[in-house]
Amino acid sequence: MENKKQDKEPVNQFAIYEISISEIEQKSMFSSMDPALAVQKAPELFEGIFKGARKLDLQRGKKAKDGSIEAEHFPNDIISVHENVYFLRIHNNKKQKVVEKTGTSTNGVPDYEENTYISNPYCYVVIDNRYEKGICQMAIQKNSAWGDTNRVRKLLQHTFNREFGAAEIPLKVTIAAKMRPSKIWEFCKQRCTEGEDVIQRITFDFPNQAKLTPRERIANPQGYIKHLSRMMELTDAIKTHISVEYSNADPEAIEKNADNLANIVRICKNTTYNLSIYFRSYGIYKCDDQVRAMYPMKQELLDSFRANWEELPYEEKYGLFNWCNYVYEQSKQFDHVERIPTKRRRKHS
Repeated sequence: MENKKQDKEPVNQFAIYEISISEIEQKSMFSSMDPALAVQKAPELFEGIFKGARKLDLQRGKKAKDGSIEAEHFPNDIISVHENVYFLRIHNNKKQKVVEKTGTSTNGVPDYEENTYISNPYCYVVIDNRYEKGICQMAIQKNSAWGDTNRVRKLLQHTFNREFGAAEIPLKVTIAAKMRPSKIWEFCKQRCTEGEDVIQRITFDFPNQAKLTPRERIANPQGYIKHLSRMMELTDAIKTHISVEYSNADPEAIEKNADNLANIVRICKNTTYNLSIYFRSYGIYKCDDQVRAMYPMKQELLDSFRANWEELPYEEKYGLFNWCNYVYEQSKQFDHVERIPTKRRRKHS
């Protein structure tokens, strides 16, 4: 009997982010618009960044060999826009070294040389700005082109704020990952009870609050955090690394303090903070994709959105919209995420 291999439909994984637009803290006397009016018209002003555009001016500062800062530009395309949903393709700049024949030889042996080429792998981004429905969210494809989706988030956030600044609009854009903070501690409990694992260490990178924007800072820090913040501010430190060591962490103690520990994870929504938990068997568990809202999307939804959209049947035409609606509703609670698979312990020979 012939064994036919069934073709699997391509499925992409997307990290979900919330887009918020607010009034800037430091107002410029040269602002072209009243701040109160700007906040009222924020969704339309954000929409204006994409109107008639074929691409965004994506760039970031990069340190040159001579120490100067130069702009690094990233290729991108606004592939399709329908009813305030934008479909983008954002390319990275990656250097690849390739060893090639030179076409010459030495004593009859071919010569080779190493050449460097620039590769531009990409990821897809869907921005859902249907503000009339109260929706303003973003989905960033997770793949090897960028690795961490937060790199794309930071690039887009910087670009949107630069656009507002150039137009003298007193608004700022903040893009934050949708997360379920309690999940990381549920996983800890699972590992310590069902997995019979042991927590050996918890580390937390705490940046100098004076070097962060007001939105990124911890509101009303108390106790140890307050004194630590003051010390870093006085000494102009960049960050401090807090490490808590355990000989045998009590799972019940973790469960009792789940709310307090979850607050730390909420802080870690900002990538300036980093939380890592070290298990004896599992290894390192980081506060990243494990607690972020991640959703699969079939490739056909993107293909339909960029095709002859107006001529498509209703179901195909609004497939991506339906996916965005589903993600918006589900990620409010983020309680649908599947249990995290157990990491296999490496065997040492």
